[in-house]
Amino acid sequence: VEMKQFCYETLLLFNFLTNRKMTYKELYRCNTDLPQIEKAVKKELNQVYFNFQEHEKLHHSYIREKQELECIRRGDLEGIHELSTEIYEGDFGTLSKNPLQAMKNIAISGITLFTRAAIEGGLYPEEAFSISDSYILQIDTAATIYQTEALMTEAEYEFAKCVRDLKLTKSSNDLIEDAKSLIYKSLHSRIVNKEIAGKLHVSPEYLSSLFKKVEGVTMNEYIISKKIQQAENLLIYSEYTIEEIGFYLGFCSQSHFGKTFKRINHLTPNEYRERNKKKEFRTQE
Repeated sequence: VEMKQFCYETLLLFNFLTNRKMTYKELYRCNTDLPQIEKAVKKELNQVYFNFQEHEKLHHSYIREKQELECIRRGDLEGIHELSTEIYEGDFGTLSKNPLQAMKNIAISGITLFTRAAIEGGLYPEEAFSISDSYILQIDTAATIYQTEALMTEAEYEFAKCVRDLKLTKSSNDLIEDAKSLIYKSLHSRIVNKEIAGKLHVSPEYLSSLFKKVEGVTMNEYIISKKIQQAENLLIYSEYTIEEIGFYLGFCSQSHFGKTFKRINHLTPNEYRERNKKKEFRTQE
């Protein structure tokens, strides 16, 4: 990131001094041996073609891939399960000389596709990217091919489940959906109804009234529930202290965080952490 920032600052100075405009991509190409790279890619491509023809193998079915991604877009868990029981021709390509690394590369590519499909299905981008990051980080530390493949399969089900749950609970009001999206992006700070309303260009009174009518809870109740849901994940899956989690989620004090958490879960944050360390990752619904 620091190198990229340095390049952008250098380009800004270059463009100012020479009155010529050079883009980051052009700078990158000027300092890269592209002919050598292209030659290496073509050589590897010919080898891949030869190996697949020699062994009469086919790549993973594109039709099957489209079917899986469509199931995620619809939130169709049953469809994904049915596809997993079908026998189909084709195999994954070789994405590394190391078998474990090859499977990790395949899994990361798959999760990238799952993430886009889930967003197209209606999942909030920030939520989808957060789920993607969490699975990719687990894949990065996976010790076996089996574990890596299992994580990819689990991620596919998780994305489909999130889309399904969203479709079951999603309100039909675009304004409220926009408000919920803004709330999700601001969970780490103190969220004020007036500020949300201002960003949506409506009065706080109107937004509060409409939110309660559509969602069945007040905006403040909704915000607290999402903050506590995020706190639950952090308590289970992070090493942050309880004080750090409360501060991160915008509570005014550790005492306020603890009382709010216990009111909702009937457990203190520390009790919850000890009791639920192995619990499934909770997504923002």
